[in-house]
Amino acid sequence: MKKLFSFLSALVCAVSLSAQTYYIAGNDASLFGGEWKSDGVALEQQTDGTWSKSFTTCVIGTQYEFKVTDGTWNNSWGYGALESVPDGVTNGNGNIKCTTYDATMTVVFNPTTNKITLTGVFVNSGDPIPTTYYMKHSWYGAGWSWKELTDNGDGTYSIRERYGTGGCNWNTSASDNGSNWVASPTLVDNPTEGDSAVFTLTPTAEKPITITKIQGAEVIINYVDITIRVKADEAPTIWWWGAGSKCTSAENVTDEGGNKIYTWNNQPVMQPVDGLTGWYEWVLKDVNADSGVTFKINKGDNAIVAKESTCYDVNGNILSCPGATALSNTEVENAAVKVIRNGQVLIVREGVTYNMMGQTIQ
Repeated sequence: MKKLFSFLSALVCAVSLSAQTYYIAGNDASLFGGEWKSDGVALEQQTDGTWSKSFTTCVIGTQYEFKVTDGTWNNSWGYGALESVPDGVTNGNGNIKCTTYDATMTVVFNPTTNKITLTGVFVNSGDPIPTTYYMKHSWYGAGWSWKELTDNGDGTYSIRERYGTGGCNWNTSASDNGSNWVASPTLVDNPTEGDSAVFTLTPTAEKPITITKIQGAEVIINYVDITIRVKADEAPTIWWWGAGSKCTSAENVTDEGGNKIYTWNNQPVMQPVDGLTGWYEWVLKDVNADSGVTFKINKGDNAIVAKESTCYDVNGNILSCPGATALSNTEVENAAVKVIRNGQVLIVREGVTYNMMGQTIQ
């Protein structure tokens, strides 16, 4: 009977311990399950009766404010409940306020003593944040990619690039994992595509990214013209996009009459190559030689990145580009070739012979 009583007592205690769940409410929706949500992110009960939560995705240099709650605002515990105050942690109107040096932070709450133990590495006021920052943006002429920022020594980080439209990501590594998206960067002086600009990141600011146009200055980018040749039974279409080429949008591609010939649903038809039966080509103007340009043939499944003139089949597989020796008999007859007759250099094209002055030879 005593054993049964002990078992029931333990069961009652276990049910009693797990009846109440504790939460963290804070200012960062991505970390705390909502912005100042009373039951934002749940703590996990431990065997010693305490409740804890270990965070592993804190953004270095980000300022966090939070407190422990019972799932409502009726009972909450903040800065005054800290068992001890770690370096760099301050009182934020009763909340625990800290800026992280590291991606990890652990909060432990003891419901018996109503005390909080906080562990982590935090920034003391005025200390620089020893980290490297990266920004991802649709850089004009260089594609959508991560670039390392320069530490300005005043809590801001920046990079000078040609301006590309759209939002930005920023992170402490060149990775999408854990990155911070800024949908509408604060634009100063309204930079436009192709203008040189300074992108400035202030990691703890409410609006962390500003873009400042540089008047009368450009970042030097090596642009080249790329010829895409495709071997096909009939003329294929070509569909290209991205910041690798200046000429990427429907606004820039027109025929001789000024009519748009390029849209997402209506791509230009590649032109036949003179003297090469079954080969078609398209010249992509002003492509960034470093990043290349992305395109599809017949709007197929394979997206191809080209940084130089290349030949393909209709499925996007690279082929050897044909030269004079690779042409068929018909193609050789139609092509212009040099011959030497009786010590004289002559040009033969389509069955007609010319001398080097362009005169017809009978």
